[in-house]
Amino acid sequence: MVHVAAGSEFDRESGEVAEMRGVSAHRFPSGTRRVRGKAAASIASKVTAEIKPLNTATITLQIVGKTPLICHAWSAKALTMMRDKQMADPKEATKKKVRVPKVPFNEFTGSLYLLPGAKFPKTQVKPWDAWPYKKDTFGIPASTFGHGFRSVMPQAGVEKTNRSSIMVLGDLIPLVYKRLVMREDIVRIGWPPVADIRYRGMYEDWSCEIVVQYDTDFTTPMQIVNLANRAGTYSGALEWRPSAPKKPGTFGMYFVKGERA
Repeated sequence: MVHVAAGSEFDRESGEVAEMRGVSAHRFPSGTRRVRGKAAASIASKVTAEIKPLNTATITLQIVGKTPLICHAWSAKALTMMRDKQMADPKEATKKKVRVPKVPFNEFTGSLYLLPGAKFPKTQVKPWDAWPYKKDTFGIPASTFGHGFRSVMPQAGVEKTNRSSIMVLGDLIPLVYKRLVMREDIVRIGWPPVADIRYRGMYEDWSCEIVVQYDTDFTTPMQIVNLANRAGTYSGALEWRPSAPKKPGTFGMYFVKGERA
């Protein structure tokens, strides 16, 4: 049953409504009359929402680092310690833990994102030494670029309802670099802050290619390029990036050198 506002033209013989004004699914204005049969079906067809076909495309961006890229992946040791802590008996959890000596090289390799099937170089390095480039060995999470894109969408003027239509595809993206340096940094953790030493990997002169999917009804390829350049400047990637919540820095900045469909 459909209500039609007074003044609508209704042909009783054909059962069709020529014009409709004031129709509401919840509240009806005064002076309305009930319409049944073919007229109701005709009106329902007019108020049905139109869902357009999905129009998506992808663009490949060549990303080039402006500043070195510092990695700090969750190492197997860190994951094991977290798992043991969560699954330990409450009585055992209260006991004082024995501090395990650091192995700088193991902490360094644990900070890196290793591509599936790849192996670490056999040569061990010391703090501030470096490995040369090894093809198809190390990567960077695609999610770090996706997070960067989303963080600058408000300032770029992307409507909130359209932000999920732009996404970076993939999991680990292969990295190209000149050197992979073993960093040694003094950090302060906990409260009150306690000084500690961290060993992490740092890529110099790095680059990669990312694939971005977008909705062509809302976005153009040039807008994707502009968004990526904003993300590379104001957000960055991984550790000590400009948008880091606790310790912002200038590492992990990048720009788009080229693109292709």
